Amino acid sequence: MVTLATAATSRERQTVTPDPDRIEHLLSQGVQQKVYPGATWAIGDADGIRLAGSCGLLDPNEPDHPMSQDALFDVVGLTKIIAVWPSSACSGTRNA
Repeated sequence: MVTLATAATSRERQTVTPDPDRIEHLLSQGVQQKVYPGATWAIGDADGIRLAGSCGLLDPNEPDHPMSQDALFDVVGLTKIIAVWPSSACSGTRNA
C-alpha cells in the first residue's frame, strides 16, 4: 500500500494500490526495446519492502545471468554538473 499526498490544498491523503503486473510490463518493454538490459524495482514503506521484482539481464554480455532483486547500482545525478560546470567557466579569471 502506498500513500500519496494529493494536489488538494487540504493535503488529504489517498491510498494507491500498486499493480506489480503493470510495473513488470512497463519495465519489460524497456528491456525488449533495448532501452536498458535489465531493471529491478521495489515498493515499500517504513515497515519494509512490500512488493519487488526484476526483469532482463544483469549484464547484457552474460545472457545466462538474469537481473536479481538484490543487484546494486551506482546511482548518480548529472543535474548539478550540467547546471554548474558551464557557469563556473564564467567566474574564473583568465591569464593573459
